Amino acid sequence: MNLDFNVVHAGYNKKEITEFTIDRPLGSSEYLFIHFLCDTNVRIDSKLYKNSYGACLIYEPGFPQWYGPANGKFQNSYFHFECEDFKILADKFQLPLNKIFYCKNDDFIEMSIRDIEAEYILKDLYFRESIDGILMHLFSCIGRFCSPNRNNDIDPSKIEMRKKFKMVRLKILQKPEYDWKLKEMADLLNISTSRFCTYYREFFHVSPKADLIMTRIGKAKYLLTNQALSVEEAAELLGYNNVFHFIRQFKAITGFTPGKYSKR
Repeated sequence: MNLDFNVVHAGYNKKEITEFTIDRPLGSSEYLFIHFLCDTNVRIDSKLYKNSYGACLIYEPGFPQWYGPANGKFQNSYFHFECEDFKILADKFQLPLNKIFYCKNDDFIEMSIRDIEAEYILKDLYFRESIDGILMHLFSCIGRFCSPNRNNDIDPSKIEMRKKFKMVRLKILQKPEYDWKLKEMADLLNISTSRFCTYYREFFHVSPKADLIMTRIGKAKYLLTNQALSVEEAAELLGYNNVFHFIRQFKAITGFTPGKYSKR
């Protein structure tokens, strides 16, 4: 799979002073990403769509392009790019192609296009690698936060609650060595323990304790690559008071004892 990106043109926060309409019946020879910074009219498959500020669109090569401002002046940020296997990436991240989509918090889009334009213009050392990194981050964030299919399995009334749980989950898993009690976890959101566990499993498909154990074992794998560290020392660093309990959990999850794993 070739995911090398080649940006052929980019514009950040561009304002058109006069009447402005793009009409490319045969599309362009490369992909085009647009972030509209005004109300727009966009024609897709002969249907006219009226879109508000913040709409996004990824045109495939050869797809007809027609768009312009709905009221007065036109403003957008955009970049044209080539990428041999971009459709594979689009499928992986569930990126909508040739369709309007929105991101509720879209600051990262403008920041990414600003940085892409700067790299494209300045062409400093390793600018292509830098652009590849920016684009991978941009598209993964769109897949994470903006894909229309992203939250289809979540009750809309629970989306805000899920965001809060993600922040709490991060706080918990960043300190896997701490002896977290379920009540302490629930208190971070000021809800009951039973409700916390129910939501946690619903959102992350794992119990809080199992999630914590898996994170501990994941960190244990890293610690055990250090030959200067004993199994007992690794267990202590991970918050285990009983090294045999650590060994049992490690083997149950990895299939190896910590000692054998460290010698692999």
